[in-house]
Amino acid sequence: MGVGPAMMARQHRKIEAARVRRGAPPGKPAMHLLRLQLALLDLLCTGTLTLDVGEQRDELLAIRHDETPWAQVEKRFRTLRDGVGGCRRADAAARRAGRAPDRGLPRPRPPRLGPGVGAGLGVGVGVGRSPDRS
Repeated sequence: MGVGPAMMARQHRKIEAARVRRGAPPGKPAMHLLRLQLALLDLLCTGTLTLDVGEQRDELLAIRHDETPWAQVEKRFRTLRDGVGGCRRADAAARRAGRAPDRGLPRPRPPRLGPGVGAGLGVGVGVGRSPDRS
């Protein structure tokens, strides 16, 4: 299971169910889900994975320590979810038009697997290495 909008929606439902059961929002899971959404949005929109939360650190810690009203946390979830959806729609439109999604950066190419990968006892060329030319 990958990290994406569907997984985040499932996690959000779990957080909401826990909030209803406990009568209080579970701050730590909500904070981590928001961190994932921030990273995913950055990755989808810029092509760069940024794990440092930087200026949002204080906001995330306030959520973790249940110092933020739940309505504000929900608004943040919606804002990030809509942003992820917007980037995904823009990417889909670019693909339909026959061009690469524009993220302002060159799209990195995944490394090619060399011959022998996965053959035998794992001896061969790994990801990102060139085959021996001897």
